[in-house]
Amino acid sequence: MKEDAWSKAASSRTEILSRFVLLSPGWRGPMRRVNCIKQDGIPVAYEVQDLTEGRRGNTIKVDAARVRKFNPGTLSESQIRQIAATALDEYEIDRISDDRGAGPVTKREYLVHWLGFEDD
Repeated sequence: MKEDAWSKAASSRTEILSRFVLLSPGWRGPMRRVNCIKQDGIPVAYEVQDLTEGRRGNTIKVDAARVRKFNPGTLSESQIRQIAATALDEYEIDRISDDRGAGPVTKREYLVHWLGFEDD
């Protein structure tokens, strides 16, 4: 049984070669992929580095199932670092002024006013 699970995981995991990756849940990142940790030739974890800490920041080990490829396209590394920095921003809700839709709360749309931003 254990071998079945291992072979199933092995067939679905290929090494991510991209320099930058995203972490799930919540898709944190992008982050720099530093190293791939393999067991019997299969990626089981990655060492990644938070781009907001610069090149000297600590690396963290993350299970391979949580890592997704980030395709930077034509973005420079400094632009990617800016994206990573804005991902850490938090916004506070000033008020919710309207909603639409029917059914459960998770299926509705809300008009949210953010603290510190002008109403449009």
